[in-house]
Amino acid sequence: MSGKGKIIYIFGIDGSGKTTLVKNLNEYLKRKKVNVVKYLSNPFFTEELEEVSKSNNTTRRACFSPLFRGLTWGLDLLKKADDFYYYYEKGYIVLLDRYTLCNINYTMINTKNKHSNMLKMLHEGLPKPDIYIYLDTDIDIAYERVLIRGLTLTPKEIPSNLNKAKQNYESLLQERKVNYKRVNGNLPEEDVLKETISYLDKVGVIENDVFI
Repeated sequence: MSGKGKIIYIFGIDGSGKTTLVKNLNEYLKRKKVNVVKYLSNPFFTEELEEVSKSNNTTRRACFSPLFRGLTWGLDLLKKADDFYYYYEKGYIVLLDRYTLCNINYTMINTKNKHSNMLKMLHEGLPKPDIYIYLDTDIDIAYERVLIRGLTLTPKEIPSNLNKAKQNYESLLQERKVNYKRVNGNLPEEDVLKETISYLDKVGVIENDVFI
């Protein structure tokens, strides 16, 4: 493969199956001998906030404002793009989750929808995805998956904020007129993968099981 590749961005609420789909799609493409690279969360600057918080015996959420945390996440995205853009230019398929829409969505929740324009300006320097895959998942199913992880819940994982996040995604997609594929995230992961592959085939990204 030569020239620019494709950026596929998978997004949805916590528990929707983003990380699982990225993993499964990555494995599928590698079996097909496709040049593919996955980039999940890359908390480069956010880790600095975590270190400062721990040194003060507190949490990142208690130590820093929601807007500052959201903008720091945006800087993490710039760092992530600096890493994956090399592969994109070489013709690789780049798989992303927790990218621009996720950053805006969760910052909107924490700052009561007031500061998305600041993030929008920050995001203007980022590569735009070629394909948007939205994992549309019911709140109760997503919450059950979050609980199964057995980790301490973060504020964005409680049902009320899962619901707000889902509403935000619908608003953002309409407001920004994003051309995206809505995939049923309630399905088993094998079916989610099949539905995603079918869409990529339909829009001409896959042809005879090979990316073009």
